[in-house]
Amino acid sequence: VQENRNLMLQRYPGVDGLKTGYISSSGYNLALTASREGRRLVAVLMGGPGESHAQGGENLVHDGTLLLDYGFAK
Repeated sequence: VQENRNLMLQRYPGVDGLKTGYISSSGYNLALTASREGRRLVAVLMGGPGESHAQGGENLVHDGTLLLDYGFAK
């Protein structure tokens, strides 16, 4: 079993990667890849806020969901 901190893998159908990160000077970061109905998207979120890793992760899930929903709706 391989653990992964990318919460979007469990919470958003079609997400298949890519990379999470945190740097104290810039905040929480996430690069997402997802596929749905023949369309493939890449979304990059940088500088996300959060007082803790849990809160930062939830903020990235929220914003990542908005971006992917927008991309798949077009």
